[in-house]
This record gives sequence, C-alpha cells and structure tokens, in this order.
Amino acid sequence: MLVLTIPWILLLLLVITVVFLFKKKWKIVLLLLLLTLAINWWSDCFCFGFKNTFSGDLKVLSFNVNGEGQFSEEKLCNVLSLVEKENPDILFLTENFNPLGDSLHARLHLIYPYDMLGMPHNIIYSRYVINEKSYKERLNGGSSFIVSSSISIKGNDIIVFGGHLSSNNYSSNMEYLTPSDVETFFDMKSYLSNIDKASHLRELEADTIVGAFFEKDNVIVMGDLNDVCGSPALKKFAIAGLKDAWSEGGFGYGATIHTPLPYRIDHILYNEGLVLKGVKVIDTSDISDHNALVAVFDFSN
Repeated sequence: MLVLTIPWILLLLLVITVVFLFKKKWKIVLLLLLLTLAINWWSDCFCFGFKNTFSGDLKVLSFNVNGEGQFSEEKLCNVLSLVEKENPDILFLTENFNPLGDSLHARLHLIYPYDMLGMPHNIIYSRYVINEKSYKERLNGGSSFIVSSSISIKGNDIIVFGGHLSSNNYSSNMEYLTPSDVETFFDMKSYLSNIDKASHLRELEADTIVGAFFEKDNVIVMGDLNDVCGSPALKKFAIAGLKDAWSEGGFGYGATIHTPLPYRIDHILYNEGLVLKGVKVIDTSDISDHNALVAVFDFSN
C-alpha cells in the first residue's frame, strides 16, 4: 500500500525543495534532493531512459481494452486501427468481455493466424507459430488471469506471459468495490483491506509466473499487472531477472491509467536474451480507461 503514495511523496518533496531553494537553504535543498533521488531510484517511479527505436526483431503491444464498458462498433474499429498502425508481432489484449469482442477476435484473426485463447477476454495473438499454451485463472481465489505461450521467432524460442493480475477492486469474496463506490468510513476500510489482500495475491501470482520460466532465457511478461514499480510483486519479478521496459527505456512517469489517480500498472517485463530498443505509452483514452504499452526488442544472439 505504501508504494501507491510514492509518486505523491516525491512531488511533495520537490515542492518543499523549491520552497527552500527560494529561501537559499542550500544544505536542506541538497538533502531533500538526495532523499528524492533515493526514493525514486528505489521505486523506479519517474524514469529517464531514451530508448525510442521502434524497429527490431520483435515488437509487442499490451492493451486492456476495458470491454466491460461500452464496446461500440466505433470502439472496435479504433482498437483495430491501433493494432494496424502499431503492427506488433505479438499482441496481448485483456478485458475483451463484450459480445462485440467476438467480432474483434475474428477480425484480429485475419492479421494474426495464431492465438492463445485462455478466456474470451485474455488473448495472446501472434504472427508466429505458438508451440505450447497454458492458462491459469483466479489463483488462490484472486481475480487473476494468466496465459502463456511458447513461440518460435526467427530461430529463437521465446516464452510470453500475458497477465491480468488480481485487482484491488475485488474482495476475497469477489465483491466489486471501486474508489468511486467509497462513500462511508466502512467502505474505505473495506477498500483498504482489498488493497492489502490483493497485493499479497499478486505476490503469489508473481511466484507462479516466475516458477514457470525459472532459469529460461527470452521471456516476456506483459499485461495489466495491477501493480506499480516498487511493489512486492514487481520486486519478485526483478529478483527473478526481469527488467521493466519503461524503467529501462521510458522517459517520465508513464502512467497507463488515470482514474481515480494516474499510475503505471501495465507493464512489459523481459529478461536476458532480449535487448530493449524502444518503449512507449500510447494515449488510448478515447478507447479505454487504460493506455496501450508498446516495446521493441532485438535478440542478443
């Protein structure tokens, strides 16, 4: 729960630093800057990478299309336009709930001959042959969905995980409660309890994914991981050797949701064997409550 406050702590520290800067309290300014940098280094909150080359051996796109909301023909066309414009080799879509999602799936199948259909709303699409497929849902009673595929690309075998990990919006009884639903003290207490329990579930889900690729090269984990950098789940991925594409090559905050507050909860993670060339967040506010995330890699061998 603490990691959710880090962006706002950093901003507060910067405001205080500016105040002391005008007062010419140089020692205090220096201490505050060092503290800000240390917290930002630990959390990877604001990043200063400049990797923006978008041609390479492999391009991937992750997008939560928010199909639970209004999924009109216009929205379907906008999703298709996004995919056609970015032209990724591997595409992971989640929350493709709506009946029109079946039409979207059919149209995407014309572009991507191979797919890993775990559930109708969590799908890995690939231009390349998918050799092995796996699907897990609601691990340990959570709200997670994890699909994985082993894909051969240009003589390299790669394991791709598409994840939609447990959300803070679900209780242990799968009752749905969002920040906008919080009206009383008891609602707030319930929601804070959800955050704590969901964080623990995401740690366990991270363990499941890590166990599936342990000591293997050419691994990508992407999707709506429902967690921010510096969180226990993301730390587990880092310990297992996965790098965060935005942390390594993105510039700025890189928020992928903006309600109720801006956070970066969609991620593309990768390990040795892949070299990051470029990463970007695409503003898709006209389509979904999430932004799309794109990364391009070269194979190191």
